[in-house]
Amino acid sequence: MGDGLKRAGVKPAEILNTLKNPTKITSGVDNLGRPFELYVGPNARVVINPQTGRIVSMNPLNGTGVR
Repeated sequence: MGDGLKRAGVKPAEILNTLKNPTKITSGVDNLGRPFELYVGPNARVVINPQTGRIVSMNPLNGTGVR
C-alpha cells in the first residue's frame, strides 16, 4: 500500500498474484547471511523469508522496473 504519488505501493491483489503466478523465482542468501526467495510478477516484486514464510519486502514494477 502506498500514499499516492509520494510513495508507490503494491495492492494486496498484486502481491497474491505475484506469489501464485510468478514469472521468475530466485533464491539466495543476502550479504548478512539471511536466506530469501524473490518472486517477480508482471506488476510487483515480493521477497519472502523461506524460514518463516513471511513477506520481507515488496516493490511495485512498471514496464522498466521498480517505480
